[in-house]
Amino acid sequence: MTVKRSDSEYVVERRRTFDGPVVETVTRAGNQLTITSGDGVVVAKGRRAAEGTWYRGAIRLAASTTAGTFDVVNDVRLEDYLRGVVPRESPASWPIEALKAQAVAARSYVLAEGRRGHNFDTCDTTACQVYGGRATVAWDGRVTWAKESSRTSRAIGETAGEVRMYGGAVAFTQFSSTNGGYSRQGSKPYLVARPDPYTGTATGDTRTRWTDTLAVSTVQAKCPSGGRLLNLVIVRRDGNGELGGRITEARVECTTGSRTLTSTGDLAFGMFSHWWRPVDQPGTFYLNDTWSGTANIEFRHGMPADEVYVGDWDGDGIDTVALRRGHIFSVRNSNTPGPADTTFGYGRPGDTVLVGDWDGDGTDTLAVRRGSFYHIKNSVSAGEADLIVPYGRAGDEVLVGDWDGDGDDTLTVRRGNAYYVKNTIAGGEADQVVHYGRSGDVTLAGDWDGDGNDTFAVRRGHIYHVKNTMSGGEADIVQPYGRPSDEVYVGDWNGDRRDTLGVYRRA
Repeated sequence: MTVKRSDSEYVVERRRTFDGPVVETVTRAGNQLTITSGDGVVVAKGRRAAEGTWYRGAIRLAASTTAGTFDVVNDVRLEDYLRGVVPRESPASWPIEALKAQAVAARSYVLAEGRRGHNFDTCDTTACQVYGGRATVAWDGRVTWAKESSRTSRAIGETAGEVRMYGGAVAFTQFSSTNGGYSRQGSKPYLVARPDPYTGTATGDTRTRWTDTLAVSTVQAKCPSGGRLLNLVIVRRDGNGELGGRITEARVECTTGSRTLTSTGDLAFGMFSHWWRPVDQPGTFYLNDTWSGTANIEFRHGMPADEVYVGDWDGDGIDTVALRRGHIFSVRNSNTPGPADTTFGYGRPGDTVLVGDWDGDGTDTLAVRRGSFYHIKNSVSAGEADLIVPYGRAGDEVLVGDWDGDGDDTLTVRRGNAYYVKNTIAGGEADQVVHYGRSGDVTLAGDWDGDGNDTFAVRRGHIYHVKNTMSGGEADIVQPYGRPSDEVYVGDWNGDRRDTLGVYRRA
């Protein structure tokens, strides 16, 4: 049978064979429709599905709040329900007394839970209790996975009707596979936080202590109004167990403001739990000295939340990496891992930062952009800007380069595939307007051929289309490098006066 729902009725199509012709159509008005047989019902996701789940009892289709949809509910006797739960929550090979304890806990939990405002009493995932039904069945009726076990069914039978009680009511018997060494305070007076000396003693335990990778994008998704992540601050823990206990409050600090996180789901960030601490795990730079597909220099440096900037900070002709955290810049003068050679503060945490040699002295320094104004600093140091210049519009994309070969870096603003090039650090009209690439391209600037003039390259996925003149037309070099997900940076990594590519893969 295939069941569909309109606003006020169910339409049932019956077939004699799998995916065969419809032999009968039955319409039933109302909000609910129950389907039953002498030996349970098999439910599949669609009429062409190769397998379905065989459930004991009946299947009830109950109208949900979205028009034309319904919840699929298994109405099943309690003891039969437990036959599909206990082997999912505890391995059936465990000692029988452990399985009997699990049966009592599962029976008590579902009786105490009772979800109000739903068409069902409990769900079938780890949010409630994992329930797998009786078996997985192929389209021709073959059982491909028997989900019940004779050992857990025996444990259920030997504890039939037994529940845990508290204060005259069935206890809310929450349970988990591990608690990391310390149970957590629950919603009932008997669910207290206490140490667990047995956690972590089992062979093959991968949950008491674990490692995972927390992507910057995952944390940044918590930023208000789509902002960019600056810092993740662990504010408070519950004090129970190692590391100071589980995290109970954290704060994401972003370019659009801060947000406080307190729910366990938010604090876990998709990992096993909200009981963790960050460990140092730098990303990897892959720098290429030539126009080829293989990196010449590889090293690990920085942390996942760092912002990366490239420049010749000491005037030796070789570009290296600086990392920014908030408004603090940590400059490294060699393309190797290690501590910063120079650390200083400049600008505000939310500023857009540009790098260039603004005065032609051979050393790159910083500028911060606020709207259409650029606050330029001619030394690698803190303090006031040496020059404030307006150029373009606040929404323009900005590129930095030495467009005329005079040794001074200046600004270009991009609008679509049009580039408005300025050859002096000043406001006013552009000195040149160049069209190159497509409006959706990612654009890079560099001196690709060593002639002293910076020009453009556009990135499409992991393919780079390089132009050696400030003009439109076909690319002079088309080169694949890295992966489409890499962050790409431009620099003269070996001092040969030619800019090439480097990519960064965050931990």
